[in-house]
Amino acid sequence: MQGSNFFKPNEGTLGDGICALYDSPDKKLRLYCIRYGSTCLILGGGGMKNVRALQDDEKLKAENYLLRYISKKVTEALKDGELWWSDDGKRLEGNMVFED
Repeated sequence: MQGSNFFKPNEGTLGDGICALYDSPDKKLRLYCIRYGSTCLILGGGGMKNVRALQDDEKLKAENYLLRYISKKVTEALKDGELWWSDDGKRLEGNMVFED
């Protein structure tokens, strides 16, 4: 099975890169992550998939919205030059501090 089969895209808002990462083959565990192509993955939290929509589970909803916030901050930091891709394009580098 290819690695992309473990990911369900579009688990956030348009363009934020939020995906759900599932165990397989049962898909009973749902972890949220931010994918930047095939080189960078920021893992978040999640939990057991026991509801159809994340809005039906407060823990899953909170974990998803936290990743949405992080995605927004990372995108802003990249635009502002506070974060950048390493020379080999495999790592995010710079100063990323969350004070909220």
